[in-house]
Amino acid sequence: MASGSMHAFSKDGREFVYSYATTTVDRVPELQGFVDELDRSGQLSDHVVFREYIKDARYALPKGFANPRSLVSLAVDTKLMRATFHWSGRALDVFVPPQYYKTGMDAETLEEIVSRGIVGEDGHKIARLTHGHMKLLAVRTGLGRYGRNNICYVDGMGTFTTLYAFVTDFGFETDEWTNVAMMDACLDCRVCRESCPTGAIPDDGFVLDAGKCIPLYNEIDSDFPDWLPADVHNALVGCMRCQLPCPVNREPLKRAGRLPDITEEETRAILSDPPDEGALGSASEKLRMDLTNDELRSVIARNLLGLLGEGS
Repeated sequence: MASGSMHAFSKDGREFVYSYATTTVDRVPELQGFVDELDRSGQLSDHVVFREYIKDARYALPKGFANPRSLVSLAVDTKLMRATFHWSGRALDVFVPPQYYKTGMDAETLEEIVSRGIVGEDGHKIARLTHGHMKLLAVRTGLGRYGRNNICYVDGMGTFTTLYAFVTDFGFETDEWTNVAMMDACLDCRVCRESCPTGAIPDDGFVLDAGKCIPLYNEIDSDFPDWLPADVHNALVGCMRCQLPCPVNREPLKRAGRLPDITEEETRAILSDPPDEGALGSASEKLRMDLTNDELRSVIARNLLGLLGEGS
């Protein structure tokens, strides 16, 4: 089975579409060295929240894994979703981007994709890598390419993916390795930069000013900064401003999905403290999020108030 193209894996009546690329574990020091050089040269943001995100994201192989030989970079097609919230006689249509809702892709399914769909040979060990920057690995292996907006684009999927990485003792025939580069489609295009309401996307290169990026603030449980305009909110979590108008996303966007409507009672449960547990449970099922987690519910409630124009 060739890497770099889209494949399908079926389980329990569901089909998961994925692409992958492979490289040797000898590339791990080079991956970390690239990130370290970005930091030394001052290209990474000093924002305290961003630093908290990346402090443990150093590439490292699992301890005790015998005879590691290859890295597998895996991209699973993850649709952009929408959900309609009903509140005070209004119907508010909201984006729910990939990575923020449960897709049904559990650890067992991921391992089956790697072992059966990619390695394809019995008797080999695999383990998921939970450290390191998944985007950089995907780009260096040729699985994806950076957009000007610093998001990884995968052929056929655009930015609507979830990225994973695995180590295995299986040795692949080729070491797929490429230079870090921006997509050709971005060279004469500034659509994402012009669409970013906070100026986070540079005109030269593709290293974002993370301190200006909306997800840095709406993924965590804290007040929005005073400088963030009230009209920038556009997704339940994260931000779609640079991805929606991107020409490379035109076809993947046609496959966007829809979650069930959130009733007024369920919206009230998200916004209320204490919430109605029954309504909150049904909202969790519909949104595929665990809103019984108080911190997550607090984040979603704050973001939702911003989208409704009722936040600070």
